[in-house]
Amino acid sequence: MTLDRITKILLGVFVFFLPWQTSLILRGGLIGKAGTGLVGPWQYGTIQLMGLDLVVGALCVCVAVRAARGARPPSGWWRRVDSISLITLLCVAALSILWSTDRVLALAMTLRLVEGVFLYSLVRSANISLASIAIPWVVAGCIQAVLGIVQFAGQEVISSSWLGMAHHAPENLGDSVVENADVRWLRAYGSFAHPNLLGFHLAASLVFTFWLLGRVREKWHSIFLIAASALLASGLFFTFSRESWLGLLVGAVGVLCALIFFRSERGAIASSDSSRVSGGVVAFVACAIAVSILSAAHWEPLSARLGFAGVQRLETRSISERLGGFAQGVTVFGERIFTGTGIGQYTKVLFENDVKKKSYQPWFSYQPVHNMLLLVAAELGIAGGLIFFAFIAAVFIGSGLVFPPGSLIILVLVAGVFDHFLWSLAPGILMFWVAVGAASKPLDKKNEAS
Repeated sequence: MTLDRITKILLGVFVFFLPWQTSLILRGGLIGKAGTGLVGPWQYGTIQLMGLDLVVGALCVCVAVRAARGARPPSGWWRRVDSISLITLLCVAALSILWSTDRVLALAMTLRLVEGVFLYSLVRSANISLASIAIPWVVAGCIQAVLGIVQFAGQEVISSSWLGMAHHAPENLGDSVVENADVRWLRAYGSFAHPNLLGFHLAASLVFTFWLLGRVREKWHSIFLIAASALLASGLFFTFSRESWLGLLVGAVGVLCALIFFRSERGAIASSDSSRVSGGVVAFVACAIAVSILSAAHWEPLSARLGFAGVQRLETRSISERLGGFAQGVTVFGERIFTGTGIGQYTKVLFENDVKKKSYQPWFSYQPVHNMLLLVAAELGIAGGLIFFAFIAAVFIGSGLVFPPGSLIILVLVAGVFDHFLWSLAPGILMFWVAVGAASKPLDKKNEAS
């Protein structure tokens, strides 16, 4: 077995097990004023060694051995905008350790960033086909969809330390629910720490599923993918993740508009498989039927989530907290506009500010600002924010709004505008870099081969 083959297998294993949070807690943490009853687990200050980190370590060994045998990176790779941006971003993150109040956490987050950049570079490389990422992602997504459907039906997430899953129920304080005047419904978590993480994974799974439908030749492969699309759409429904729904919709509309109004050479290549478009149409119809049935059967939580039944208490509180958090993020950024708080330090700074004001909040109130770019700028300063923006802009422009890269990067952008998990939580960080790596792959025949 060749080294390239081993690398592809290991990367496939990594993508398949990406949703599972099995980890060894190296350092836990509490946040909140001691003796007030407001103390609780500090999710964003926990340092963990994930099982996936061992797979990444094995991938690093493969890449190192390949380099030792004389393999060289593509000519001029270091002159690309994305490469320059990433190298500079890593330097800024490493420097921020010096002024971080929790340097151990800052070091751990910097290493996580290095891990993410390594995955991005590996996924983007010419030796890795897009199919080798898409197939395990879709299969894993189907498993997560089934798990999410079961969780919503039973209104409980069963804890498992081996699988990295915490217990969740509608009555638990701080758990993600949909609520109207009479009932609280627990949103589907899958094996993730939050429904929005599951929503992002399932939305990306749907993008990969529709792309694979245009590439398969066997009839039973098409049947499986059509069934998978309906299953994934059903699982995505039960996350009640509006940002994932929106990201998927905007990504689809954006790519369609680009194909209609800006037919570039890459766009023509990507849209040339007209003979296979019927599979995509059938899959779309299957998704539409599944979502329509579920919407009718679960209209109460859906209408509460979308505000059709009037803005409910939790939705009003959520909007208020997000707007307040955004204003708070701007303030934190303005206080440390050049240095930032240090990578991974945002929630700790919020608590330290409350200590100075002697005004304390419950532990679950100390959350990063729900905007990825603002969070990066608040932690790494204006230089880090601009560098990160340049990287995302380079990937977006490079995607050419072709399917699937265009849909993937738009999904990432929408998630980044409305949430923070792609920068603040380990599974979100890893998903972000793999998804962006897939979104930045050039669509040529060699790359599309499985």
